Amino acid sequence: MSSFDKQLSVFNVSGHILQLEFASDAVRNCGQTTVALKSEDGVVVITQKKIHDKLTDPDSIKWQYPITESTAIALTGRLADCMTVRLMAIQYSVEHLQDYGYHIPVDTLVTRIADRFQLNSQYVGVRCFITSVIGYGIDKEKGPLLYHTNPGAVVHGYNAISIGIKQHEATDLLEKAYRENGLCKTIEEATELGLHTLQTAIDAPLIASELEVGLVTVEDPKWRLMDVQAVDALLHEIAEKDL
Repeated sequence: MSSFDKQLSVFNVSGHILQLEFASDAVRNCGQTTVALKSEDGVVVITQKKIHDKLTDPDSIKWQYPITESTAIALTGRLADCMTVRLMAIQYSVEHLQDYGYHIPVDTLVTRIADRFQLNSQYVGVRCFITSVIGYGIDKEKGPLLYHTNPGAVVHGYNAISIGIKQHEATDLLEKAYRENGLCKTIEEATELGLHTLQTAIDAPLIASELEVGLVTVEDPKWRLMDVQAVDALLHEIAEKDL
């Protein structure tokens, strides 16, 4: 193994920082997949809840968290790192409210998290966060917002995105759907497309209790999680359409 592989702050001969690439690979290999879609009237994020220990209480494992009343983050990656990023997001939100008197916008929140990620690529003796962050919410001026950053601290806004072990398969399906139909008109349409995309990407039936479906809408900007019964009903509707 060369020093390029071992050191975070050293570029290899091709101009890559290999530890950043390894961190992104670690996120993709975390065993779960997240799909997020923006519609004209809201944003929905669907995250798998992978429970590896049968004795674990499923309610104790969460991947989506509210940061303000109308803003939330969905985390994918190493659980301990995700919990640290969650606390980081809460801290940034409180500081922004104290300094400016209004809640932190989604794009600002994700950019601040990315700034912290980027610092970890500059110093020897630290490592990257094994976490990808999806920030979403409703902005009073811009409407529905969906932003993402990864261990390499790249920030972009999206109409739809997938991260995790089946992200390539899910992304291909989302790109095809958006090529043919464009941006989803309603949050219901986006939720159905997201569930169908995730189920097709992982090539296995989805179980409602093993999903977190978070959403915000322009009509009701307060963040909430869909209950298991509502998700299960949607999965049955999708299954009937596929017959």
